[in-house]
Formats: sequence, C-alpha cells, structure tokens
Amino acid sequence: MTPDESGPASLERVFAEKSFLRAFPVAPDELGAVDSNGLSNLENGLVGPEGDEGGAPSPRVSLAKRVSTQQNVASRAEVHNPYNTGFLGSKFAFLLNDVFHMALFGIGGTLARTGLDLVFGPSVGAVTSEYSAVFKVLPPNALGSFLIGFLIGSDDAFQPHMPYIHTGLATGLCGSLTTFSSWNQQLVAMFARGKSPSNQWLRALFALVIGLEIPIFSFTLGLHTERSIRFFLISHVYARRDEELAQLYLRYRELRSRARQPRRSLSAVDEVARAAAALTGGHDRWGRRRPKIPIGSHEDIAYHRRRFYAFVICGVLSAILLTLAAVGVGLDPDQTRKSYWMACIFAPFGVILRWQLSVHLNGRHPWLPLGTLAANVLACCFDAVADGVLLRVSSFWVVVMMKAFVLGFNGCLSTVSTFVGELYRERNIEYAYAYAGISVTICLTLGLAIYGPQYWTR
Repeated sequence: MTPDESGPASLERVFAEKSFLRAFPVAPDELGAVDSNGLSNLENGLVGPEGDEGGAPSPRVSLAKRVSTQQNVASRAEVHNPYNTGFLGSKFAFLLNDVFHMALFGIGGTLARTGLDLVFGPSVGAVTSEYSAVFKVLPPNALGSFLIGFLIGSDDAFQPHMPYIHTGLATGLCGSLTTFSSWNQQLVAMFARGKSPSNQWLRALFALVIGLEIPIFSFTLGLHTERSIRFFLISHVYARRDEELAQLYLRYRELRSRARQPRRSLSAVDEVARAAAALTGGHDRWGRRRPKIPIGSHEDIAYHRRRFYAFVICGVLSAILLTLAAVGVGLDPDQTRKSYWMACIFAPFGVILRWQLSVHLNGRHPWLPLGTLAANVLACCFDAVADGVLLRVSSFWVVVMMKAFVLGFNGCLSTVSTFVGELYRERNIEYAYAYAGISVTICLTLGLAIYGPQYWTR
C-alpha cells in the first residue's frame, strides 16, 4: 500500500467494497485470484478505477460489473413464477392487495382508538375529558406516534420482505389509531366555549402545546427503542464479531480524526459496512436493504408467495370484519355501540382516501406534504360540520351516523403519526416548523369558522 493509498478515502472505499462483497457472494473464479492474505482482488483494490488520474488500472471489479455478474448468475436459475403471472401480476391485483391491507389495519386502528378513548375517558380511568387540556385522543395519538417511530426505524427490516405489511401497519394502523381532526375539533370547541366553564380557551392553548409535543416525543422514543433493540440483536444474537472489518473501521476512524475531515452523509453501502464493523457483522440479517431480486429467481417466487398469502388473508379478514360490523349495526339496540359498529364500516374509506391523497399529492411540493395536509384539513372541516349538526339535531339515526362518521371516516382520514413522521423527515428545521404551523393554523381557523357560528347561535 503506497502512501497515497492509505488515506481515509481509500480505506473507506475498501470498507464499503468488503461489505458489498459480503452482500453479493459469487463464485471465486468470477472475481479473480486470491492472494496470500486470503483477500480477492476486489477486496484489495485500493486505487481508483481505470482512468483515474494518477493511478494505474485497478485490479478490482467495478461495482456495476459486480452487480451485472450477480444478475447473470441468478438469471441462469430462473424458473416459472406462478404467483406473479396473469391476474396476480397485474397492477389491479397489487392495488387490491394494498386496499385490503388498508381496510384491515384501518379497522384495527379505529377499534384500538375507540378502546383507548373508553379506558382513559371519564367512564373508566377519568384521565381525559372533552373539557380538559388532557384531550380525549391524546393517548391514541401518543401510542400511534410511538409505533410509527418504531416502524420507520425498522423500515429496512420490513421493506425487502413484506413492504405491504409495513405499509398496512404504518399507513393503515398507525394512521387510523392517531387522529388530527378529533384533537383539532376539541380545541375548536374549547375556544368556542370561551370562559364557560372555567377558562376553556386557556386549557385549549395548553392542549395545543401538549398535542404537538407528546406525539413528537413519542415518535422519537419509538425510534430510539428500535435502535436499542437492533443494537442488542446484532451485538448478542445474530453474528460473531468480524475482527477484520472492525480493525479496518478503527483504522479509518483514526485516519479521519487525524485529517480532521468533516462528517458527511453516508451512502447505504458505507453505512452498512461501518455498522457491521462497529457492531458485530450482523448486517446480513438486519440493517441492510436487500438488492433488487432477479425476476424469476427462487427469492422472487418466495416474495410473491408471501404477497399472495397476505392478499388472501387480509381480504378474507376484511370481509369478515365488515360483515360483523354490518350485523352489529342491524342487531345492537344501543345507540353508542351502534355508532361504533358503523364506524368500522366507514374506517376503510377514510384510510384509503388518505393513502391516495398522499400517493398523488405528497410529491408535488419540495417540502410541504400536500396530500397529508389536504387529508387533515378535510377531516377537520368534516368534524366541524358534524359537530354543528349534532348541536341542532338529536334524532336516533342522525346521531349514530354523525358519530360514526367522525369516529370512523374522519378519524382515519386525518392522522398525527404521519404528520410527525413527515416533520422528522424534513431535514430543514425551518420548513418543518412552517409545515406544522400551516397545518395547525389552517385547521383551527376553518374549524372555528364552521363550528363557531353554529355554537354561538344554537
């Protein structure tokens, strides 16, 4: 190794390539001869690729050629994939698969939110109240934000194998468990009441503060919990320490420290290699996104087989739950319970609408997620209209439908978990605060404009 080849950049490149080699094993004769130290030419290539200024042609294989070799090896083993042909391979089947997951997990999130409202509400725990700063949906919002923080942290463990389950849990379950509209409507109602009873506007201001702070803290706690579990599993369960990678990592850290080079954002391969050396080499099990699976390979068949099973199971369970909800609406004589059953029927429509708004609108602005913003604003307006109707109409079925609409459709259309996740993903802190301020200001203003006159003139 020459002096020019021993710097941090060269060691970093070797470190990344060694990890890349582990992730894409091929036959030894495809990489070149192995030297006396037991390392292939790919692992020992410390100079740049051919054509780099000031260096001879490198013996290592380029990453592009390396991936091409792996794909060619896999293509020779291609077999027929019965789970990705015909209807099962159509765009409609993939869309229907997502719809079934959204419906199933959306109903689950609605039931969980309703259960938490009852447990912490005045009738059981007496923790939350519609007249208190500890508003009724604070526990569901905190729990859902924690869960989505955990899911975002473990994204790379879910996505290569079961991305549809991850979408169902994050968008369906957590998005339906948390609700922006119910929190906003309680703030609107408290501001509209003014000082009766006992300074409601002051409690509303405090509820506004903790309504933002607690979900953000819960989201961060979910991220840290996932990282702690990941560290424990990689350190003590999955793999033994790779001393060679560890030494290379320590040498890289030492040289970079001496050179006083600033930290930069890591590529996926760099991050994998450093985590493998700093921990215990467990990146083959957790912590690395699996590369694209060659079409027709055995892994591709296994992936689509899992997707087919999830498609059938979620479809059957969704149909069963909706049927039970319809039976409950028809047979249960209690007005409150009837609204809960009806909410389960409305829930899938709310979560699917929010999902489609996010898919089609969130990428249209560089830092403002228009889809999530539109979903929250629409749900808040619908909540204000529904509560205004309940102020003037008290017939049995109108009350059932309005409460079910608020609990099911609006509760699933709006979300706090996705909202705080988008705040976390926005690297520019000014834009994150602007997004939060825009969301809260628009929803509160429209809610007061719709609900306030109906309350004051009732």
